[in-house]
Amino acid sequence: MKKIMIVLFSILSFAIFIGCSNDEIKTKQVIDIVKEKTNINIPLDVILMEKYETPLFIHGALPHYYIFCFDQEPKEFLSDNTFQDIKNDEIEQIIINKMKMSNEKYKLKIPKDSLIKFDESYLFIYREDKYCLVYYPNDYKLIVFIFAI
Repeated sequence: MKKIMIVLFSILSFAIFIGCSNDEIKTKQVIDIVKEKTNINIPLDVILMEKYETPLFIHGALPHYYIFCFDQEPKEFLSDNTFQDIKNDEIEQIIINKMKMSNEKYKLKIPKDSLIKFDESYLFIYREDKYCLVYYPNDYKLIVFIFAI
């Protein structure tokens, strides 16, 4: 009985370790995609909360949509990149339209509560027809939206 308990405990510990490692591997893979597409380095200590990508059978430059969360304000990350805090209604509308189009055309299926919102405090980086990053300082959330070209 004792041997069975030890074996079960070992299997359970290994499964938990693999699960944690898989989350870290997935987060690292997404960080690498963001780096490749935007040339922005997201810190490795971030947590990948959600990801929305187009099914692989659709060809071409595809949209990517990722939601990350930091444990605390990433001051160095924010200062190393060109995040802006100036509201821009025109850019906000472009981003909203691109999200809507991506949800419809590319079937990203981003839930309404996960969409970028501009009704609370935010910082952003916007590169026309390429990508945007929106950081919410109230909850340390970062949304990365890479547009389809």
